[in-house]
Amino acid sequence: MIADPRVHRQYVQLIVMPITFTTGAFIGMMATSAGIVLYGQVLWDPLRLINEWDNLAAAFFAAAAFLLSVLGTNISANSLSAANDMMALC
Repeated sequence: MIADPRVHRQYVQLIVMPITFTTGAFIGMMATSAGIVLYGQVLWDPLRLINEWDNLAAAFFAAAAFLLSVLGTNISANSLSAANDMMALC
């Protein structure tokens, strides 16, 4: 018998998703803690934290990374609903 590859993907997500979500939350807490130490205030918003930086190149690349992530999220989210509408029309 050949195993269904879709089942394997589900087990991989069971392991990978908690690790990636925990890592993302940990990085956010570490950046906020560093902001408290460096700037004396709690900066939960990453864009406000970037606004405190003196290095313009680092601020530019961090802001560009946020721009790319927002564009990728919006394009993929809007493409999915448009594809569902087109499939319903067909």
